[in-house]
Parts: sequence; C-alpha cells; structure tokens
Amino acid sequence: MVLIDDKPTYMSQTDLINYLESISASDISKIEVITTPPAKYEAEGNSGIINIVKKNKK
Repeated sequence: MVLIDDKPTYMSQTDLINYLESISASDISKIEVITTPPAKYEAEGNSGIINIVKKNKK
C-alpha cells in the first residue's frame, strides 16, 4: 500500500515508479516506511506501507 499525504493510493508498481519519476525531490518533505502499520489500515498481507509526504505549497 502507498499513502500520499496519509491518503491511501492504490497503484501498480509501474504506476508508482512513473509517479516517483514525475515529481521533483524538492516537492517531497519525507518518505516514511511503516513496517508495522496501525490497525486503521487494512491488512494487506504482511508487507509495510510507504507514506510519501509532500511539501505544502502556499
């Protein structure tokens, strides 16, 4: 599962790669790897979650 700004986003590996290649590193605040996700996220196997936190643009 991939989260973008804490919102679930369902995309294939290819779509994720294309998305990451299309955004600038300066637009990303941080990338979190959540290895033991909290109960609020659906159990989708025993893998972790990637949360991409983008910088706020004003």
